[in-house]
Amino acid sequence: MHDRRVNGRALVFGNQGALYLNAMTWWDHETESLWSQPLGEAIGGALLGTQLELLPSSTVPWATWRAEHPQTLALFDESYEQFNLESRKSSQDNYIIGVVLGDQSRAYPYRIASAEQLVQDQIGNTPLLVLVEPQSHSVHVFVRATGAQTLTFALQGDALIDQPTHSTWDRAHGIAMTGPLKGAALRPFPYIPAYARAWRDFHPESWFYQGKGVFQKP
Repeated sequence: MHDRRVNGRALVFGNQGALYLNAMTWWDHETESLWSQPLGEAIGGALLGTQLELLPSSTVPWATWRAEHPQTLALFDESYEQFNLESRKSSQDNYIIGVVLGDQSRAYPYRIASAEQLVQDQIGNTPLLVLVEPQSHSVHVFVRATGAQTLTFALQGDALIDQPTHSTWDRAHGIAMTGPLKGAALRPFPYIPAYARAWRDFHPESWFYQGKGVFQKP
């Protein structure tokens, strides 16, 4: 999901129909520029090279989203069943959780991340926390820092605890619920769910997580 504003103007996008690196492309009605959907970048036309801001989002079963965000309003139509993740949770096992920061990228295979439930990483100076709930298929990525303090986390049963202060955190919203940091919030970090082969097309230099803190390039 991207912010569709460019220089303060909200663009209207449509499906262009062509493929770029085997992935969908958009076009904007205002300038008729061509955009790569995975990159959120204009690859042709007047806005060539313009980059849209990637926003935090989640691709999860509806029941999971509703449990985490009970006040959500949703638009339903006859096509809903075609996209019903409740009936095809197993397909998520083939995904990677992709993260990009500048010219660096990481790919966390869902199967590995869900088995560990918690992955702690750092890209450049940005410490990251990847949380996966294997039962609900919920995925969240946060910057694991409050102010200038970098936090290290551990799971104690179902509880997410930070090691410096032993505060307890809400795993879905990244908010400290008890302890010295109560009320503090981790910043959500945007991620992209994608098939591994598609991720490699767009991020050939990406490091892939192998489990237990080990990464390798494909």
